Amino acid sequence: MCMVNATDPEVEDSLIAEAATAATEADFTVMVLGLCKRCEKEGKDRYDLLLPNRQPDLVEAVLAATKVPVVMVVVGGGGVDLSAYVDDARVGAIVFAGYPGESGGTAIADVLFGNVNPSGRLTQTFYSNAFLGEVSMTDMAMRPHSSSPGRTYRFYEGPSVVYPFGHGLSYTSFEYNLASAAVVSRAALGTTGGSTDDVEVAIDVRNAGSRAGAETVLVYLVPPPGLTGQPLKSLRGFEKVWLEPGESATVRFAFGDADFSLADHAGAVAVVGGTWRIVTHNDEVEVEVEV
Repeated sequence: MCMVNATDPEVEDSLIAEAATAATEADFTVMVLGLCKRCEKEGKDRYDLLLPNRQPDLVEAVLAATKVPVVMVVVGGGGVDLSAYVDDARVGAIVFAGYPGESGGTAIADVLFGNVNPSGRLTQTFYSNAFLGEVSMTDMAMRPHSSSPGRTYRFYEGPSVVYPFGHGLSYTSFEYNLASAAVVSRAALGTTGGSTDDVEVAIDVRNAGSRAGAETVLVYLVPPPGLTGQPLKSLRGFEKVWLEPGESATVRFAFGDADFSLADHAGAVAVVGGTWRIVTHNDEVEVEVEV
């Protein structure tokens, strides 16, 4: 995997050439790439985000030779810089499989052959390798500071995101309607006795495609503007819903005082008043939080 199956450069060249030749004759080309325990594990850190060793050479050789768009299956635990292939017309699809276990081959095949409609979401941000020049490897601070733009979807606003946290595709398409969703009760959060009513939102999700599939609905809370050192947004709710073609469902979420709380620089957590935004997909609704 990490070494194109050899350590001798001449052998690797031969294997790469063999793969390119096979691609010229293939009706379909699937490349399995990525990481393994030789590249990353407890006590062994990677020094960049690139595909390791000769894998970029292998990819380029196959892409140059192929007659049809290539499917790239990427395995690994950490993110990989895939920016070179996102807009490459020679790449038909990119599937991130993580470390899928002993049944992983069957699971990947089911997705590639269309037996299963994928519904997964990325659990991490996939950065380009340029991110290494923005943040020191030894700087573990999440929040931005004088020598770092911060890390993760909650704080980072820089240009190096290739695939954001929560990204995922399906063989069908889904439509959202949050604009008509009502905030059922608006609470004076954190008032006498610490009691709170929930802020409730209802999101209509419709399968607008021709295939049945599951959609993972992600809901973020965006704090009031003007706060220093606070997250851009935070995931506060998620639910997966299965829909047949043309079918709709209403997904409901309730948020309480813990969801509208933030930590200050001293680590104290408290409800923060002001205009919060509840965001999902490409829609949002505002809610006024009073303290």
